[in-house]
Amino acid sequence: MVQDAIKYLQNNNFSIQNCLDIGCNRGYYSAIFGDLGAQVDAVDPYLRSDLVIRHPNVTYHKADFLKWTVDKKYDVILFFEVYEHIPPESREIFIEKIKQSLNPGGIILFSGPNCISLFYSGGFIKSLIPRILGKIPEIDWHYKIPFFFYRKLFKNDESQIISWQTNGITLVFSNKIELMLGKSCTQRLLNLDRCVSRLTSGLGANYFCIVQMK
Repeated sequence: MVQDAIKYLQNNNFSIQNCLDIGCNRGYYSAIFGDLGAQVDAVDPYLRSDLVIRHPNVTYHKADFLKWTVDKKYDVILFFEVYEHIPPESREIFIEKIKQSLNPGGIILFSGPNCISLFYSGGFIKSLIPRILGKIPEIDWHYKIPFFFYRKLFKNDESQIISWQTNGITLVFSNKIELMLGKSCTQRLLNLDRCVSRLTSGLGANYFCIVQMK
């Protein structure tokens, strides 16, 4: 899905001079954008310098984005499987900071879980029962965000949704799983998943979105 987004940007002659990757992990996607010639700032509060992918165009920052001082504007900002980990009371601030960190016409690429999906709804029910019984104080954040919430978040006077995709009933593959399976096997599974997603509208486990600021 990220490669599809890159093709879209390239086909529309979108200039990517710099990029911000929030929750970068090992820097897998940071390196991809670094290969495109972008100068990338990769931010993660749990960053491990011994595990990151070294790239001349990528600068790593061990920091919480909400507390990190952003001193520049970016053409592209990435945050994959990050939003659900932001405390609910800080999510509005998180999104506002992202918007303020983008150049006019800048692009947001993000993915997030869908709590009403075939996959996550099972987790919701599993957490709901002990919540009702008072054994846990809250249901996990993963199970509180339905897919249509993301649409409301970005379809407004400030931004527009360019592309909206789901990976079907399975999860977005992590970097480790992609490395284990190999590129060809991963791609075949993704292709199959996309076929399934056409039959499960609104029930995909995760949604990937391209958003452009107006």
